[in-house]
Amino acid sequence: MSETLFYGIVWGWFALAIITFILLQFITAPFGRHTSKNYGPMIDNRLAWVLMEIPSPLVLSYFFFTGDAEKQLVPYIFWGLWMIHYTNRTFIYPLRQRDTKKKMPVMVMGSAIGFNLMNGFVNGYFLGNFSEIYTDAWLQTPQFIAGISIFLIGMLINIQSDNILLNLRKPGETGYKIPKGGLFGQISCPNLFGEML
Repeated sequence: MSETLFYGIVWGWFALAIITFILLQFITAPFGRHTSKNYGPMIDNRLAWVLMEIPSPLVLSYFFFTGDAEKQLVPYIFWGLWMIHYTNRTFIYPLRQRDTKKKMPVMVMGSAIGFNLMNGFVNGYFLGNFSEIYTDAWLQTPQFIAGISIFLIGMLINIQSDNILLNLRKPGETGYKIPKGGLFGQISCPNLFGEML
């Protein structure tokens, strides 16, 4: 694939993100506390998390390791950080969920699978084919140090917020509760904020 075609796909992906953002101003996404059977068949929530997250590390790894670029330390660090993040999202987080009766619409899982396939492809293909610019000299650049710092802060916020949410209710308890602690006093969804970082 040419670099021009690859970047055309990336810009198309950005355009789809903007369209999705606009649509979600009018539609409530049916996940979390907004889960609804109105969106079709349901699947076990834990299984859905594993199935929808696993494509990203698999696809990223495939394109990273089969790409033509000579692999250097910095791209391996990027790959490793991706694997750490998705190990948490794919296995650790869903297995820690206490409510084993929760369901997710298959449509939501399918949308997430599509997103993760594309996300893994774009990042994996780039790292596998266009990452020659990331030489060992990058390890001392301000953008690398800042990027790694932002990633680690985001992951800590995400994990801390997940811990608060996972421990919000006692075993068997149901009902709506307001999370407290961490960044929940400052922003409404620090778990998602940390994920975005």
